[in-house]
Amino acid sequence: MTTMIENQGKTPYGGMLARAILVSVSSAASTLREWRAARRLSRLDDAALKDLCISRGNIDWLVRHRPDEHQDNEPC
Repeated sequence: MTTMIENQGKTPYGGMLARAILVSVSSAASTLREWRAARRLSRLDDAALKDLCISRGNIDWLVRHRPDEHQDNEPC
């Protein structure tokens, strides 16, 4: 008995199907990570968000773009 992975190279579109499935799963996992991060940040009170230099309206944008250029010693 062969598995789907073993068959992917034996059919004309098997490799493309396997790649499409991997891309879909990866995309879903990324979306789930973003949703969880936004949910965690949304639970914080306004004072904690202010300490982190995040406005409540920008949580979704921040989670999607993850700006790494902010340094700890820079003011908000």
